[in-house]
Amino acid sequence: MFAFVISMILFSSIFLVPSAAAAIPASVSVHAVTTPNTLGAGYAVSSSNGSITGVFISFTIPKVSCSATNPSGQGVAIVAGLDGLDSSDYENVGVLAHCQQGPNSPEYFAISTGYYSSIEGVVPVSAGNVIYAGITVSGDMFHYTFRDVSTGKSASDSSPATGTALNFAECMVTGIGIPLSKFSPVSVGKAFTDVPNTCDATVRGVTHPIGGFGSKASLYKLVLVSSTSTDILATPSTLSDGGTSFMVTWRNAS
Repeated sequence: MFAFVISMILFSSIFLVPSAAAAIPASVSVHAVTTPNTLGAGYAVSSSNGSITGVFISFTIPKVSCSATNPSGQGVAIVAGLDGLDSSDYENVGVLAHCQQGPNSPEYFAISTGYYSSIEGVVPVSAGNVIYAGITVSGDMFHYTFRDVSTGKSASDSSPATGTALNFAECMVTGIGIPLSKFSPVSVGKAFTDVPNTCDATVRGVTHPIGGFGSKASLYKLVLVSSTSTDILATPSTLSDGGTSFMVTWRNAS
């Protein structure tokens, strides 16, 4: 069932529409196109096809509330992702909180879109832990790295990199195609976690903060919206700490 839930994102309709618990560091002045979409809330960088070969995130796992009216169908994931914003191809690695055991009893999993069993269950995670996760592309393979910074436990995974555009990288909170659970504010990036080189991306062989590419890549501020109404579900703060860090706040259930 778990793998089925994750796989739903591959078939979700995702559209681009151009348009706190912790103290937020001073914001940086970067140009980001605010982009309502049905994939996630956070930040993304885009460049030409084949040019993006890495993305790296750190975050603190939020507390998640499971609704009594729909406990088994809700969830939220915090991920580093490649592609997905303009295609059904989507690679990610991070943490899923899934409401499977009834109201107020979310379960937390390490996840990837490679072979699920290689990461799922290998590194137990829980709310409040600091997580590092990343994806790199080497040759014709995706390589996933996952580490619970709070416990020191880690896992890795890989899968074939075939037929993918490699034109987007994201650090974001996502409903992964299922109803979005209510969650406490999510702190993402080096300013909050003290994990260096996060949230970063690799574009044309050069790794920078996701907000640090200037005119060399396009930056998007992702606002998560409902696929069935005009509701805004989650929003990111402005970028801080040199374009590495931000917070995501829950607004509405989907």
